[in-house]
Amino acid sequence: MPAALEGITVVDFTQGHGGPFCTMHLADAGAEVVKVEPPGGDWARQIGPPTAGGESAYFLALNRNKKSVELDLRDQRGLEIARELTRTADVVVQNYRPGVADELGIGYEALSAINPGLIYCSISAYDSEGPDRDLPGTELTLQARGGVMRTLGEVGQPPVRFGEDGISAATGNYATQAVVAALFHRLRTGEGQHVKVSMLRSVMHLQSCTFTFDCAPDRGQDDPRTRPTEPNAGYATADLPIGFNFPFMLAGYPADERWREFCHRIGLAHIADDPRFADRFGREGNANVLREYYETAFAKYTSAELSEILEEFGALNAVYNDFPTLLAHPQILANDLVIEFDHPTAGPTKTIGFPTVMTETPKQLRTPPPLLGQHTTEVLGNVGVTTEELTTLRGRGVV
Repeated sequence: MPAALEGITVVDFTQGHGGPFCTMHLADAGAEVVKVEPPGGDWARQIGPPTAGGESAYFLALNRNKKSVELDLRDQRGLEIARELTRTADVVVQNYRPGVADELGIGYEALSAINPGLIYCSISAYDSEGPDRDLPGTELTLQARGGVMRTLGEVGQPPVRFGEDGISAATGNYATQAVVAALFHRLRTGEGQHVKVSMLRSVMHLQSCTFTFDCAPDRGQDDPRTRPTEPNAGYATADLPIGFNFPFMLAGYPADERWREFCHRIGLAHIADDPRFADRFGREGNANVLREYYETAFAKYTSAELSEILEEFGALNAVYNDFPTLLAHPQILANDLVIEFDHPTAGPTKTIGFPTVMTETPKQLRTPPPLLGQHTTEVLGNVGVTTEELTTLRGRGVV
């Protein structure tokens, strides 16, 4: 069964997280992705620990289903070969700072001149226009400057960065979406185009709902960390924390009454009729006081036991899983959300599966992340580089 993007060729000049995340999604959907790495490789290969068999876990997580070519674009012959790779490609993705690709000779104008139908995707930190266009950007700087950190941390203390590289991943997702939309446009019209994606746009877009809420006339100036819904540390149990709430109505059964029954069930009958906790707003307004009662009672339960009790009373709840618990969960395993590849140096390695299911064109794990330059001979041979020239180029350090 052919994959959705089978027959689509992508030349990937990206490094790090967001760009490789985009091209991995394209590769998972069946595109042939040729990862053009500079001498020494994608800098993500050097990130660690953790490592597996000397390979960066960071790199392994982002580069499955790709082919690797090591090529020096600052050498004239190296540049010529790179341009030849893009001549028949459908998509080019790069995440240099604005202007660098043009300086190297692989910018949109240069490549679209030799391949008018090319979909060319530029990924940057702060976008291609404006006073900050040339600034470098990292996950930390974009979380901070993009305002998303304002929702995390203790009230009265500086905001904090959230742990996952969420802005980088979101940027890769938006880039994937834009590339596929551009391919669909080309299918209808034959036109290529320049697609621009930035971490700044991504962090702003992720906050669409909260920005609209905060900019309303009666809001906008308070610290969002004071709101009952943000952040939520959960409640300690005998093992893992758990978070829960009682929906406003439970199939016609008032949540406040259910909450009082829950209190009797777990040994908190003495607060069931406390006027401070009479309704949801009272419980939210006195959350710190209620936390002490909860955690005293919850100490005798594991998170799994408490979850079962909460479900008896219709409360929406979730255990705050650590990785061992998460990856062993039956729901995760039933949906193949953990998959494994056999890497030539890292050996059998688990990774996260595919984020979507396509019934007619399923995604596949075809190949593990490539070794640096693993496919140089194969790929460059396809664009006319002979074995003799390849030997010469290796001797010069071009490949």
